[in-house]
Amino acid sequence: MNARLPVAHFCGLELTRLIIGGNPFSGNSHVSHELDEQLRDYYTTENIKKALHRCVACGINTVQLRADQHIMRILREFRNEGGKLNWIAQTASEVASFAGNIRQIAADPSAVAIYHHGTVTDNLYQAGRTDELKERCKIMRASGLPVGLGTHKPEVIRRCEDEQWDVDFYMACVYDLARRERISSAITGIANSEEQFCPEDIPVMYETIRQTAKPALAFKIMGATRRCATPADVRANFAEAFSNIKPNDCVIVGVFQRDKDQIEENSRYVRELLA
Repeated sequence: MNARLPVAHFCGLELTRLIIGGNPFSGNSHVSHELDEQLRDYYTTENIKKALHRCVACGINTVQLRADQHIMRILREFRNEGGKLNWIAQTASEVASFAGNIRQIAADPSAVAIYHHGTVTDNLYQAGRTDELKERCKIMRASGLPVGLGTHKPEVIRRCEDEQWDVDFYMACVYDLARRERISSAITGIANSEEQFCPEDIPVMYETIRQTAKPALAFKIMGATRRCATPADVRANFAEAFSNIKPNDCVIVGVFQRDKDQIEENSRYVRELLA
């Protein structure tokens, strides 16, 4: 077992600066229906738990996962097997009761923070329904957990900062995937295969992350497989991220463990770069 990776002091927590993301576990590739299906075939309950145990072995102490019944049941089984990881919970947009979903998260002993699903954030923001977003933040605040806001749009973070919304951290996508209204494939069952991954978005979000004093979790730094054709590409993306975010920010990266040990590879690159 490796020593713990370098950590960020994040909302009173010590989180490893590499956090494993949950989209692949839920069969959401942001690439194609075919890749979604491959993820769903591979990521059985047992293989997800193997990946979680591998995180621990590689020195990672935190995962970011959806707060749906499927994932919460797997986390329970993982804990019952002796596994211990911090869980940053994404609200599950398909759950009818937002407040009920928050109560489910708060009752889970793995949960250390909660954030509002970025796709829903962006749709409400672009529809002018910011008051509804603020009310949802109040509901999350009542959970007692640190409150985050997910978004794919730098302007959402700037608006929150200007108006001093009651949030503790941001879940910040380096690509603006919300140029048009979109719905998560977890809700529709249809692959998000026509999203626009524009390279010019990346420096804009990184600059936005640096401009806020609040901690941020940067995600999709690999472009959902579009920027990681070689190991050198993967390492370069980590180097780019850590040179552009603040010392107490983290990166979130999903993994597909079927063909090689991406958890080990990613943790090794992070360990080298932050040595």
